[in-house]
Amino acid sequence: MKDFGDPVRNPGHQSPGTGAKDLLGPGFAGQDLDVKQRSLDLANRTLDENKMKVEIGTLAPIDVVQTQSEVASRREQMVVSTYTVTQTEDQIKKLTSSDKDPSMFLIKLRTQESPRRPEGIQIPSLEEAVRVALEIAGDAAGDLM
Repeated sequence: MKDFGDPVRNPGHQSPGTGAKDLLGPGFAGQDLDVKQRSLDLANRTLDENKMKVEIGTLAPIDVVQTQSEVASRREQMVVSTYTVTQTEDQIKKLTSSDKDPSMFLIKLRTQESPRRPEGIQIPSLEEAVRVALEIAGDAAGDLM
């Protein structure tokens, strides 16, 4: 039976209301961490299913080893992602506070709202982008002469 809240079996786990997920909430890093957690959960579920298949004889034991490798890889991704978010959180704290008290770094940050996508931005076609780039390059080359 899996216990995703167990930090020994799942060191990248963040319990609800704490940690990296709260830092950027609906932002990219929070979403990335959520995706990696779901990926780890799925890998663990697949591992359990493969172990059952080996027990009943429908799967070769070597496939369990491969699945264990996948679980380890996903766990590593969770640890790296959690570390990155924590680093970002600490940098934000350093930039926004002159307080040197180490206890400040125990406080978790949360976003109040998601970043909004700018409206009205038009991405030019490839041909238009190349034309503009060549015009700018030509102007820059003329300025050098």
